[in-house]
Amino acid sequence: MVHTVRVTEMRLSEAPSDVLCAEGVAASLVICLYDANRRLGAMAHALLPRSPRDTEPGPEEAGRFVGPAVKRLVSLMVKAGCLPSEITAAICGAADTFTFADDDDQDSLGAQNHRAALAALREAGIRVLGEDTGGHMPRGVTLEVAGGTVYSQLPGREAKQVARLRGRGGLQVVDA
Repeated sequence: MVHTVRVTEMRLSEAPSDVLCAEGVAASLVICLYDANRRLGAMAHALLPRSPRDTEPGPEEAGRFVGPAVKRLVSLMVKAGCLPSEITAAICGAADTFTFADDDDQDSLGAQNHRAALAALREAGIRVLGEDTGGHMPRGVTLEVAGGTVYSQLPGREAKQVARLRGRGGLQVVDA
C-alpha cells in the first residue's frame, strides 16, 4: 500500500508491501531510515533545519524540524525493536528553489536543511548510505519497505535509485 508522507509528517512501516512516498520535496528534506534486520522503514518530511525557539519541540511538532525529526524517528524505531547500530539512512531534497542573483547557496534553506540532517544523523550514529540533494527542482521520494530501496524522481524524468538500505553488514550504495 502506498502511504504519502506530507510536509511535517513522519511514518513507520513494517509491512513489506508498503511504499512510503513524499511529493514536492524542494528546499524541505526527506529522511529515510531503514533497519534491514527488522525490515522496518521510516520516513520524515521536514521543512526547517531547527526550531526558532531554544526549546526542543514536542512530539507533535518534531516533524517540522530536521534534527528533532531524526531523533523522533530513531526513537520510534527503537521502540519498535530496532537497534540504532542497525539503522541506515538516505536523504533527499534540500534544493535551492528560491535563487536570487546575489544569493550564497551556503545559506539557502535547502543547504541549511542538508547540513542539519547530516549533523543529526551523525549525532544519532546513523550511517548515510545515499543522498540526492541540492539542485533547483523539487522531487518525489519513495522508500520501498520490502527491500529498503530509496528512489528520487525529478519532474519529467525517470526515477533513479538513491540507495538500497541493507544495514551495516551488507550494504549496497548506489552512486547518485
